[in-house]
Amino acid sequence: MLAQYNQVMNQQILDACAKLPNEALLQDMGAFFGSIMGTLNHLVNADELWLSRLLDRPHAVSALNEIRFSNLKTFGEMRAKLDQDLLAYVDALSDQHLHQPLRYTSLAANQTREESLHKVLLHLFNHQTHHRGQVTTLLFQKKVDPGVTDLVFLV
Repeated sequence: MLAQYNQVMNQQILDACAKLPNEALLQDMGAFFGSIMGTLNHLVNADELWLSRLLDRPHAVSALNEIRFSNLKTFGEMRAKLDQDLLAYVDALSDQHLHQPLRYTSLAANQTREESLHKVLLHLFNHQTHHRGQVTTLLFQKKVDPGVTDLVFLV
């Protein structure tokens, strides 16, 4: 359910962002990651990093605040791919998988950590919701209404 909600909301946010010129998306608005695109890039970076851990595959993330996508088109392509990968991953999980540990190396501290998979997934989707909330605030400041964002109304 959270993966589906995540995908729906990411597309809804992209649709709202498409109402603004690229310069407005890149404008530093004083948010934690500066701009709308800065915040969206952070989410892509974090998801790509978590998927690399979950699927044991390489990633292109060097920093969580790195701006790798400066326009909505290329960003949207990556966002859609990551959302599809997340949906496919969680669809293949069993209840037993959710209680298994996940060992990974943190990006910033380069330390090995271990956490149960269900906690990692809750963190991943909660992290998305947290930062999308920041993006919706930035969109409202630009006079763009992103629409209903409540889980109960969308999934």
